[in-house]
Formats: sequence, structure tokens, C-alpha cells
Amino acid sequence: MSLGALLCGLVAYYIRWKLADIPAAPRSLTSANTEEYFMRRFHKKIPQSEKEHILDGEFTVVTATDEMPARLKDAFTVLSREQRFTMQNPGWKYSGMTGIVPFRRLRFAGLADKKSFIHYESGINGEAGNYDVVVFSIDERDKVQFLWGGCGAEGATDLENLRREVTAERFKDSLYCLW
Repeated sequence: MSLGALLCGLVAYYIRWKLADIPAAPRSLTSANTEEYFMRRFHKKIPQSEKEHILDGEFTVVTATDEMPARLKDAFTVLSREQRFTMQNPGWKYSGMTGIVPFRRLRFAGLADKKSFIHYESGINGEAGNYDVVVFSIDERDKVQFLWGGCGAEGATDLENLRREVTAERFKDSLYCLW
């Protein structure tokens, strides 16, 4: 037996031995249950008492997507099941000439040390259909986690208006919000 074959055999044995304790991978999600998985993973009904305080605190309000930190964009990309962050800035108009059209347009976002949110409109061909708000918590290691989201028929004009709308339950934490 050659030295190369012996080394290959030892490497294969070592890999098999190291992987023996790793459980089998879960079965792959099918397209039918992937949507349900994500809807349930990112659907949280919270009590009204929590909703009333979900946007408490001092936020720096930003109105352009390039002012949003990468960690927030990355968390939203996971939430929206997209390959990359695609959201237009406020005032963007659909021209029909741009090819692939981002489905979402930012109204404003709020940034704080322990929490951030994105308030945006979603629709087809630049026409708003839904208004959404998603809130993320940020831990001491800068890890961003989905905290709550809701959708409504009207968008908020500023942070105080958004707080009132969320408290009044005009943003529903529906299983069918389109992140």
C-alpha cells in the first residue's frame, strides 16, 4: 500500500469517527412547509400590555436605508427570506424601467442600543398595499433577534404616531403579515 493511500484511509477513518456523534440532519423543508415554518418562526402575538411599551425608549430616527446598520439589514433579510436587503428609500417612485422592483419602501427606522425597528410599506409596482413594522432586540454581543412585527392598512407619519398606532392595535400581529 502506498503512503498516499494510507494517509487517505486514516483521514477517512478520522472524519467518520469525528462525525459519528453528530445527529442526522433534519429532513429538508419542502416548499409547501417552508412558508409555514417562516410564518410561525416570525410570528409572535404579544399581550396588549407589552405592545404598549414595545417602542419605548430613545430612538434615533433614520429615513434612508444607507443609514441603517448592516446588522439590522441582515436581520431583516433573514426575516423577509430574501437573498439580499432590498428596500427603497422614502419618496422612491416606480418607473417601470428598472427591471426587478423592490417590494418594500422605507418610511422610517428607529435605532437604539437594545432595540431597533423598521417601519415600511409593501406593495406591487410602487403602490403601497400594506404598512408594516418589525421590531428587533439587540443583545450585548450585538446579536439581533426578531422581537415582534405587525401589519396595518395605514402607515405612521413619525415615531410618536407609530407608537400610538401600535398601542391602539392598528398594527395587527397577524400570522399572514408579509415581511
